[in-house]
Amino acid sequence: GCDLVSGLDGHEVTGLTRSELDITDEAATMAYAGKLAERCKEALGRRQDEVRILGPAPAPIAKLRDRYRIHILLMGTAGELLRKVVGQVYAETKPVEGIQWVVDVDPLSLL
Repeated sequence: GCDLVSGLDGHEVTGLTRSELDITDEAATMAYAGKLAERCKEALGRRQDEVRILGPAPAPIAKLRDRYRIHILLMGTAGELLRKVVGQVYAETKPVEGIQWVVDVDPLSLL
């Protein structure tokens, strides 16, 4: 997964975190994902320049079993920082009924 992404943006990536949201309402999923991406930026604080946040954007397989899939990718060279930020946001975010949020640290595939 990291080699593919580093090839896309031209930067060395040693950490990659993928968040996937899954729901039957595409607009609601995108809105919720946007809030999560914003919370990640806030959690980074002064270290925002160390992490590149891509998305939210439709997953490569955007709809599966009548549910829309949205990705948020966090990329950076400090894997520990990525895990800390995603863990903090995950812990502070209340679950929303009907939305499944999956966090994949160092994903092997972006599908």
